[in-house]
This record gives sequence, C-alpha cells and structure tokens, in this order.
Amino acid sequence: MSRLALILHAGDYLDARRRRDDGQGETYRHHHYALGVLEGLASAGSAVAVVQCHPPQPYEVTEGSPPITFVGGDPARPTTEWFGEFLDRWEPDRIVLRTPDHDVVAALRQRRPRTITLLADSFGTSLRQRLANRRLGRMLDEPWVEWVGNHHLNASLAMHRRLGVRRGKVVPWDWPSVPDPADLPPKAAPSGDPAILFFAGAIRVSKGVTDLVRAAGLLAAEGLATRVRVAGAGATEEVTRAAAHAGADVTLLGRLTSDEVLAEMREADVVVVPSRAGYPEGLPLTIYEALCSRTPLVASDHPMFAGNVVDGASAAVFRGGDVEDLAATVRRVLTDRALYGRLSEGGASAWQALQIDAEWGEVIRRWLADTPRDTAWLRQRTLTAMAGRLGDR
Repeated sequence: MSRLALILHAGDYLDARRRRDDGQGETYRHHHYALGVLEGLASAGSAVAVVQCHPPQPYEVTEGSPPITFVGGDPARPTTEWFGEFLDRWEPDRIVLRTPDHDVVAALRQRRPRTITLLADSFGTSLRQRLANRRLGRMLDEPWVEWVGNHHLNASLAMHRRLGVRRGKVVPWDWPSVPDPADLPPKAAPSGDPAILFFAGAIRVSKGVTDLVRAAGLLAAEGLATRVRVAGAGATEEVTRAAAHAGADVTLLGRLTSDEVLAEMREADVVVVPSRAGYPEGLPLTIYEALCSRTPLVASDHPMFAGNVVDGASAAVFRGGDVEDLAATVRRVLTDRALYGRLSEGGASAWQALQIDAEWGEVIRRWLADTPRDTAWLRQRTLTAMAGRLGDR
C-alpha cells in the first residue's frame, strides 16, 4: 500500500482529531470529514502522515486508531530544510498538496513523488505575483504532478489563466455539502433593530472585517442601528480599535464550532463576506453556509465570487474594500423587503447551482486506486470536460 502525506499550509488536524475524540465540535467545517477520509485510507493499509507547514512550534506524533502521523514544521528553520528532511526520512510515495508554498513545491520537485494538489487559492496579479505564479505553474504542469485541483470553478480557472496549467489537468473539487437550505424556510426582512450583521472566518484586514466594522459605524451615524458579531481568530485588536473609532457595536465571539456558526447565521439578519480582492480566496465555506441558513448574503465583488454569487439573486454585491458601498448595500438589503425576501428565497437554488461532484475524499480515493476507470472519472471532471458548464468563463 501507499505511504501518503497530506501537506497543509496551516490547519491543525492533530488538535481536530483530539477534539473530535473528546466529543467536541469542529472549529473548521470538514476537518472531521477529512480525518474520516484519512482514517479510512489508514485502515485499508496505507501509512498516512499529515504535515502542517506553519505551526506555532514543531511537533511530530503518531497516535490514534488507526494510527496517523502528525507533523508540524519548524518555524525557526528554512522550509526546504525541515521539509526535505521529513521527505527523506518518511519517504512518502504519494503526496496530496494543499499549499502553493514555492519552497514546499521545490522540495517535492527534487524528489518527484506522485503528487496531486487540492488547493483553495486564487493567486495575486501584481507583477511580482505574476512571475511567481508562472514559476509555480511550470512546476505544477510537470508529469510528477498528476492532477492539479483547486477549490471550485473560478479558483480552478485561475490555475489555468494565472499559472498556465493545462485545462485538461485541472480538476475543480469541493467539500461535501453542508445542510441543504431546503430544510429551512425563507426569512422575512427584520422589523425591529438593531439588525445583526454576522461575519465568520479568519480575522484579517484583507478579509474585510474592519471594512464591515467601519460600515456599521456609518450606518449608526445615519440612524440605522446594527450589531456586528464576528466569529474567528486573528487580528482582534485591529477590530476592537476600528470599532472604537467608528462607534460600532461589535462582539468578538472567538472560534466557534461549525454548528454554532450555522446557528449564528440563522439568527443574524445579514451574513457578510467582505473579502478584498487581494485575499487568496477559493470559494469560502461561509458562502455555502449563508445560503444554507437562508439569511441574505452581502458579498464583495472578489474575483473568485464572480458567477458563484449573483447580485440581486443569490447575494447583494458591493465593491470590495469600499466601506461606503458596503454600508449602502447592507442598508439596501435591510430596508428593501422585496430584495430581502428574494435573497432568502433564492438561497436554495443558488446553493444547488454551486454543487460539484468531485468531492475532496473521492478525488483522493480515485487517484490512489489508479485504475483506468478511476483515471477516466478524474479526466471527466477537468476544466476541459466542464467546458459546457463554464460557458464563457
């Protein structure tokens, strides 16, 4: 059987497994699902390692049933050094790559184990980034990288357009569906105030969190009271400063379980996904979850959202990074009862249109099976095979 290593940019699967085994909820949706996939492979006889490239401190432990090896890289050493040592010592023959880190890819290229990527990145467009993208694309287009997956359609198209990877090699993938929005009734526009605006995700300026806080301050100054509830971890001090300066009512909830996030979304009046264009999005799970909650979505015009959220149908779209436009868009959703109802009602069909059947674990299993039938299954899910669905995208 294979020796499989899953290489992550970040994400602590060891902590996620321990939390799950202690009966605690997952703090990032699909961690438990991914662990189940890896455990299935380990139970079938594969040796499995999960490598976190950017942990706070290095670690390595093999534990659990079935046993999985969890490795955290050393932040005090060059990535090529510690990661190269891991590869030479553990000798994986199959790699599932979930980071576009150039040093990681270069270390793999020296050894050329059979590799697929299952990324969730959009890649920048500055001159420096374009040069780096092409360099990365040339490495990923080599034969040792057998399939190049990215999360959903727009991010996968970026692999072709910005990195130059051939369409016939790019496989758009997705996580299994979160709860079906058909399970919940649509919502009507709120009649009282303050309105609750909800954000979930990494708390970073480039994710637009402070833009949302400042927009709430503008709305308050205009007489529309809101409460902003923020779930996640990161630059909380910047959010607190922005709230104090803007006069916004903001509650920092910290990390929530996935189920708690969905509950918060359902209770909110608007879910906001305000990512700026420079943030490397795939297709955020927050968008799926907002559609499932039937709470109207306000989303930025991030390039990776184009075609996935439609202004006036599945979301109200504003210019990313434009605080005044964000405030005006939130006001429009809260005060236009017809629009509010249309967005809530349209959640089910919008969610259905986003579905992709190349599920994360199934892509891995088909690739490992390595039969002509499984290879054909993967080929039928490339950008080339999906030309009809993509239209002029």
